[in-house]
Amino acid sequence: MIFSLIICHEQKEGVFLGSLCSKMIQIFGKESLYNYIIYDGSRNKENCLVRISPDMVLVEVSCLSDLKKLREVRLKYPYALLLIIARKEISPDKYLIPGISPDMVIVKPYSRQKACKSLQKFVTYFYEKRAGGNERFAVRTEGETYYFFYREIEFFEARERRLILHRAQQEILFNGSIRKLEEKLPPYFVRCHRSYIVNTFFIKKTDLSHGLLYINELTVIPVSKKYKARMEKSLKNMEIV
Repeated sequence: MIFSLIICHEQKEGVFLGSLCSKMIQIFGKESLYNYIIYDGSRNKENCLVRISPDMVLVEVSCLSDLKKLREVRLKYPYALLLIIARKEISPDKYLIPGISPDMVIVKPYSRQKACKSLQKFVTYFYEKRAGGNERFAVRTEGETYYFFYREIEFFEARERRLILHRAQQEILFNGSIRKLEEKLPPYFVRCHRSYIVNTFFIKKTDLSHGLLYINELTVIPVSKKYKARMEKSLKNMEIV
């Protein structure tokens, strides 16, 4: 069980953020997430903070008085991951400081897609940190072993009986089976073709009617008919379509 504490002004926003957190947790680790939401209309607001020990905290900062609550929360839960939802009118100088040091900031107003993308990164970091920073993919090639964080890998490609790891315009060739590789990757890596496994976090645009995934302006990955239904389901779960 994972616990999150969400402090915001409106219950509707708290429920929305909580639902996205739950969806991301299920995609990553198949675990349960308990969201404890405190909003302006909550009863016994002052006592809520002493009843839980959250793994992650989401705090809205829409006015200067919110900064005081933010400091209290950070002091009480120094080891919880912190995401701040801040209005653009609040200067970052107020919360990007020692003693608060958020792990991520979402600037309001935000779109659903922006919130989803930010929470994907936030939950990715949560799992990496919980694993002690060891959530990395090891590649052995030419007698050397290299390690890459899963979140920085864009996609894998099978070509001429070898595998290729793609990241930041870099290609690393290594030996292996794409079928066996598929079995050990995190669930946000999805097979879309007999020769491709894509990290869905890097998909910028989709055109499934033509069987295409756009990673960037120069990189387009095919989706075959065999894997189309699986890809559609994954993209829907990730709020990409």
